[in-house]
Amino acid sequence: MSIHFDDLYLFCKVAEKGTLKSVSELLDIPSPTLSRRIYTLEKSLGISLFNRNRRELTLTNEGVIYFNTLSPQFKDIDRSLESILLSFGSVQGCIRISLPQFLYDTFLNEIIDKFSDIYPLINIELLIYSEQFNINDHADIAFIIENTASKVLISRHLTDLELVLVSSAAFNNQENLTSPLDLQTLPFISATKPYSFTLISKETGKEHLVTYPQPRFLIKNFNMIKSLVINNKGIALLPRNYISSELASGQMIQLLPEWEIKDSISINTVYRTRDNLTLIVRTFIDFLYQNQTSLFTNR
Repeated sequence: MSIHFDDLYLFCKVAEKGTLKSVSELLDIPSPTLSRRIYTLEKSLGISLFNRNRRELTLTNEGVIYFNTLSPQFKDIDRSLESILLSFGSVQGCIRISLPQFLYDTFLNEIIDKFSDIYPLINIELLIYSEQFNINDHADIAFIIENTASKVLISRHLTDLELVLVSSAAFNNQENLTSPLDLQTLPFISATKPYSFTLISKETGKEHLVTYPQPRFLIKNFNMIKSLVINNKGIALLPRNYISSELASGQMIQLLPEWEIKDSISINTVYRTRDNLTLIVRTFIDFLYQNQTSLFTNR
């Protein structure tokens, strides 16, 4: 009986993923080649490892026994090889990161630059989105501002961004804003509707709810919201660290500084379950969270 070790490895990968196509994409091996290798293995063993139908492959009883016996061994080998590759800094390939432009501008550019310096053999593809992300659109990991529940995806909290209520100096001088009650009559620029937020008095702790059923401008792009504010078109809530230079230069001013915003923007990473991640993606995720504290210090 002639059995090739790598055919057993391919069998375990196909059993994990359930389809030849997913393993083909993961290992860059044509599906017909995978099918032929699995068939050759079955012929060598004298058994059928899979029940085959048009949509998926399921393990036979014999296949379950082989998978349960071999899979832990191959995972140990994979982990050992990963440790060796990481120790020599020889991880190479490509990672595709999906994120909104404002997150890259705010802080992710620093972590991505640092990652690329440490891992020069890893190519980075940035997929910029302005509305809804879809991690199935060829992305390995996505940065989002909402949680996503899924059986095959992990949503992991990264940080919270402080929000600031801002306008241009000229707009504030024109409107003469003195109280939260004055906000309701002002044009509001937002990415969603209706939009509500809560102000808390720093002096008394009193809360004041502000609701805009229909914003003056509805734009799912923080860069455009910032531009409209600078051009005196209204007020907006924006992350403080995203507009720090505009606040420092006077292009924008913080409205009602004696009140703070109760709400914040929750930033989460979304990726496939860890067993379905490549070494490159796991390396990036570990790097991101290991540098989490320094990344957000003084922000």
